Amino acid sequence: MKNLITQQDYDAALARGKAELEKPHAVEARFVGRSWTLEVSFSNGSRIAIDARLSPFLRGKSLASLQKPYVTVGGDGIIFEKVDVALNLPILLAPFVPLEIARSRVASESGGVMSEKKAQAARANGAKGGRPRKVAAAA
Repeated sequence: MKNLITQQDYDAALARGKAELEKPHAVEARFVGRSWTLEVSFSNGSRIAIDARLSPFLRGKSLASLQKPYVTVGGDGIIFEKVDVALNLPILLAPFVPLEIARSRVASESGGVMSEKKAQAARANGAKGGRPRKVAAAA
């Protein structure tokens, strides 16, 4: 049987995976029933705790159903198996972050994406002298 990917493709995919693992990601989740708190620990040592009663996704669930949550393989989600709920971490945390901050962060991440087409356009504009300077309007 013929290999479907080359060694070069495999090595590149492995390198991308290692780079992703270097970014902070969830490594552990636990639910503290006494305080109705969901605690999430991250690979960089930071932790967050949210009151499950304030989360629109967890509100109304029974204490027993929120026990033993676990982090998804990629570290970007949490699963509550007893109630068949899987939540992406950014979506879970969104109600607790001011909207302006969340929008700013998403815009920052999206603006950092560089496609080959964007890179070519930037080079072409740079060759023309770049973006024109802003001129102050006369008062």
